[in-house]
Amino acid sequence: TVWKDLPHRFRIDKEFVLQALRSNRALPPKSEFERSFPQSLRFDRDVVLAFTARSDFRELFNERHLYPPECLTKDKEVMMAYCTQIPRSLQECSEELCDDRDVVSAAIALDGLELQYASLRLQEDRDIVVQACQGDGKALEFCPPGPVRDGLVKDRNFMLSVLRQHGGPMLRLVPNNLKHDPELLLEALKHGMRFRYCPFEYQSDKAFLIKALAHRSELYIEFNPTTQQDVDLCKAAMVSESSTPLVHKRVLEISPQLIQERAVVLALCQRGEASLMKQVIIESEHAATFQDDEEIMLTAVQRNCKLFSYASARLKQNVAIIMAALDAESAADVLAAVGHEALRQAPQIVVRALQVYPRRHLRLLRTHIPADLWTTNREVCMAYIISAKRTLDVFEPQLQQDQQMALCVAAHAGADFGRVGEAFRNDLAFMTQAVELNGRVLRYASRELLRSEESLNLVVRAVANHPGALCTSAHAGGAASMMDFLRNEQANNQRFLPSVDSVLRHTEAKLELHQQFVQEFLRGICILTHDARYAPARRSPLRMLDRGVETSTALKQLIAEFLGVPIGREL
Repeated sequence: TVWKDLPHRFRIDKEFVLQALRSNRALPPKSEFERSFPQSLRFDRDVVLAFTARSDFRELFNERHLYPPECLTKDKEVMMAYCTQIPRSLQECSEELCDDRDVVSAAIALDGLELQYASLRLQEDRDIVVQACQGDGKALEFCPPGPVRDGLVKDRNFMLSVLRQHGGPMLRLVPNNLKHDPELLLEALKHGMRFRYCPFEYQSDKAFLIKALAHRSELYIEFNPTTQQDVDLCKAAMVSESSTPLVHKRVLEISPQLIQERAVVLALCQRGEASLMKQVIIESEHAATFQDDEEIMLTAVQRNCKLFSYASARLKQNVAIIMAALDAESAADVLAAVGHEALRQAPQIVVRALQVYPRRHLRLLRTHIPADLWTTNREVCMAYIISAKRTLDVFEPQLQQDQQMALCVAAHAGADFGRVGEAFRNDLAFMTQAVELNGRVLRYASRELLRSEESLNLVVRAVANHPGALCTSAHAGGAASMMDFLRNEQANNQRFLPSVDSVLRHTEAKLELHQQFVQEFLRGICILTHDARYAPARRSPLRMLDRGVETSTALKQLIAEFLGVPIGREL
């Protein structure tokens, strides 16, 4: 909006546009910004470089299609800026720059496949090819046949690194003796080589195929129909950590009897389609066995909480499975199914349920929680306070004695802080922690504490946490009008809280003390030099401050604390 309302002479002024680009702030829309440039600006070298220097240039390039102007494709600096950030920029470069080692090196550092746009001379440069293959192994394909490529493909270690950089198909470039190397073959199959390019003797080697499936189960789909019938290979494809729903479907079409095996069912629960997993757990012939298997049911419930209802009676008392079954929809039903006795033995279940259940429905959840947990377990009570943003009547005895629970009320249920014990609300150290969590609880401090000399420090901490800490009503105005509001409130707060003017005077005095400490005291005792040729007495008036940075810093902190100078968080 600001840019659109500017006079036209500013919007076409080069220096003004450059300042806007260099500010690194969000730019106006393309229709209002670069499209309104005259041609002299749109293709200006400095303006293009200013675009490329921005931290958000990649996003701008994609959104605004900021392709390099054709008149600048011979400019090395401009094209270097593009090649280091935008893939496929090398193809926009002139022939001279495509033959420039610096430009090509910058481009392939971003994406090894940029080698395809380099000049023939650099495509045959061993160092350039090696650098490109370090980014993407498939870049080796763009090295033309010749002495350089012949030398590289004969190097077994180099080819291993190429294959591991997504260069599996590059195995077809190696000499015949390396094409039969089992380690190279496994790496190639793992990183994208099609199974049909595997030597024939390995296509029927069961041990080799099992190893290959462990790395990449989708190879199973490329096996010939006879090989796919092998039960061991079917099972290897199913239990592979890389198995997918597509592989599961194909395997079970060929070997449906595998659905009875525990390892296969576990793989389905981990990586299979949710519908197939549910069918196996509920409807299969061996469903009862799987429903009583802890690992299988834990994995299944983690993916679908509703499957908890199908777990065996024994596993419905398993804490790990119960915890996995808790979510915003199922928590109440799970607690009802578990029973009070199990909840008493594992109160962490209740804590988790309170954390995930919607706040508006917590009243329903309370009916499934044993009443004695509200009076005996702090974690359960605190979980309720955090989730509900309020306390229960049954919490009051604990709020008289439990400091951590009282601080939890300050942080999450400030409106109920009046229920906290009088002893806590009369304790300066406790109230200091409380107002740092929620400045609004200052109003609940005891009258004796608010009338004491230490109350000003407490008030300062409270107001620093919340600008409305001194308000006696639920005023939610901003800090700009807060001081006038507070002065008007003085007639209603019965003078329990310090006056605003006294708080301001106290704060100003503290800040002045800090300024004197830093600018006058510390400057007067500062270490004049670290030159070891001078005696300590000549380096600093206080010799103990010349014992290293850690020692001097610690001593300065002690002096500040002794003098009551605000430092660190207090400042």
